[in-house]
Amino acid sequence: MDDLPAQIQSLVARFIPALTNLKPVQADHLNDFAFNVNLKNPTPVARIFLPGFQCKDNTRFSGSYDASDQQVYVEGVSPQFAIGGSQYTGFTLKIQSRGDSVILSGDLEKVQLDRNNQFEGVNLDLVLTPNRLDTRLNWKNLKGQRNEGNIICQGQLFQDPRSKLAGSFAFPAAEFY
Repeated sequence: MDDLPAQIQSLVARFIPALTNLKPVQADHLNDFAFNVNLKNPTPVARIFLPGFQCKDNTRFSGSYDASDQQVYVEGVSPQFAIGGSQYTGFTLKIQSRGDSVILSGDLEKVQLDRNNQFEGVNLDLVLTPNRLDTRLNWKNLKGQRNEGNIICQGQLFQDPRSKLAGSFAFPAAEFY
């Protein structure tokens, strides 16, 4: 763990070079790791550390980091969780790096914001390459109030004259039915 902050900064700089000023990583202090968290009866712990957050048993997160290749893989699954008054059912998430790209894919069977507003079949795909972001969010409600949507966002990240992260985002396609 000696040089973990520099490794994290180096990893982030691969995907968003405009965000960081690099500090060299000491090659003799590389840290590989893997983790697996499976929640059984998480309510007592969640009340203390995450007030307003509740999740069902068998919520799990796992992942790994290979420092020499700077590769990240994270996977998460939850049958159901709630934040505040909103409920999320059938959650799956995968984040992985390939070369100089980060790929995120997430699905939710149902998002219930309140008693009257819900979305089904929600899918989010995101690709982050050096200073470029491409995302797609779509959903399709087949029960109750029928609707569907598809939103595409493209972004370009850069440093402003004060070396702060800046960006421009375009929404070339948005469809709602």
